[in-house]
Amino acid sequence: MLEKPTLPHVSESKTCRNCRLQKPLTEFTVHKDTKDRLSNHCRLCQKKRRRQSYARNRTRLAEKLLTGTKRCRQCGEIKSAQEFHRNYANLEGLHNLCKTCRRASDRRRFEKNERSLADNPPTGKKVCAKCEEETELTNFYVDRTKKDGRKTYCKQCSNTQKKKWLQNNPGNLGRQRERLALRRKQQQQHSIADLILAYAGSTTK
Repeated sequence: MLEKPTLPHVSESKTCRNCRLQKPLTEFTVHKDTKDRLSNHCRLCQKKRRRQSYARNRTRLAEKLLTGTKRCRQCGEIKSAQEFHRNYANLEGLHNLCKTCRRASDRRRFEKNERSLADNPPTGKKVCAKCEEETELTNFYVDRTKKDGRKTYCKQCSNTQKKKWLQNNPGNLGRQRERLALRRKQQQQHSIADLILAYAGSTTK
């Protein structure tokens, strides 16, 4: 009779290959190609590397018109560069997912997080990805695309970043206000539609 293979002992912590610090497993993202299914670099080091790559590529590609084609990692279709959002963290300056797949992926993540947050409201503290200070979750703006329902930057860092962006892009303020007004109008229309459906359901009972 064949013996069952013994699984390797899984430690509750892991050493980051970059900063050489031993951290809990929750500080590492999932990586399917490693033995322990976790990345070899902690979340903080990954963020620093992405920021450095973003800064280099932004300087190199800021004034360059993106042309050519790229294959979407999700749908597998080859599309023009205009069908991808910009992402200076990547070498070619484009996201790995096309605009259509990215919107669908964000929608699925939003719905999943909505259900999870409704069942288990998050509490406690969080570390800001910008100033790296730990503070209460109430000091972060709401973002339903995140697992904890909060943005990665604290309110102070988010406001500072927004003011800096508006100063560097004064012409985009009007377009941003138009998008915000359109979004509020769509939310109001959805709310009215939900009320009509609820009223119709109550009258049929």
